[in-house]
Amino acid sequence: LKFTGKSDAEKPPKLRIPKTRFNNKVSPHRVFTGHMFKLDDFKKIRNAVEGATINDVVLAVCAGALRHYLKAKGEAPEESLVSMVPINTRNDQDKGARGNVVSAMFVAIQTQIEDPLKRLALIQQKTAAEKTLEKAVSARQMTDINQHIPAATLSLAGRLITATGLAYRTKPITSCVITNVPGPQIPLYMCGAELLETWGCGPVMDGLGLCLSAHSYNGKMFICAASCRDIMSDPGFFEECMVTSFDELKKATQRAKRVKK
Repeated sequence: LKFTGKSDAEKPPKLRIPKTRFNNKVSPHRVFTGHMFKLDDFKKIRNAVEGATINDVVLAVCAGALRHYLKAKGEAPEESLVSMVPINTRNDQDKGARGNVVSAMFVAIQTQIEDPLKRLALIQQKTAAEKTLEKAVSARQMTDINQHIPAATLSLAGRLITATGLAYRTKPITSCVITNVPGPQIPLYMCGAELLETWGCGPVMDGLGLCLSAHSYNGKMFICAASCRDIMSDPGFFEECMVTSFDELKKATQRAKRVKK
């Protein structure tokens, strides 16, 4: 499946980020949910759109879940939600370097699109256009501020932002975080005990109350959501939205395959 014609991905990125419930103040009470899928299903869905990756499919599933969840609340914005997506930029020069060597790209995940395959195709265009080191925000650049501003000043600024609520009272910098970490596709053991499942839990903070973590391991794909109880009081329903989104995308892929034959 390939969508032709001029798309937003070909234009200069001017992302308008709508404010949703996920851009509010977070409480100390965390909620967590997740679902386990078959990795082979993600590979089959990926093949339905030319150039798509497993990461694109993860973004499309999460986007569909967000669309269903906010629509059920009567809060679905007309504009697309925008996710911050960490990407690995480790190269040969970084071998042996400590810590993470990552960048972040900001992707409009097309939550305003109802058709799941069209949503995936547009996400593929977005990520293909944005996945360059020049456009990404380097983690080194983000942390390099420590070399120019005294630690005491940074600490004071952080407390001021928290106390005044600037993190959630101003325009959001992103709707959520969606991170995908590919894991080993062979079983792992520790002291003879086999690792059966892996579930990721990302951090949330004021103004950024949803972190979606995907991780593949031994033929399985785990997609997890971490949030705040005040923001997401029904994590079980959000899991249902993830399953619904995945099922829609899988069925659309199967229909497209039959039509192609």
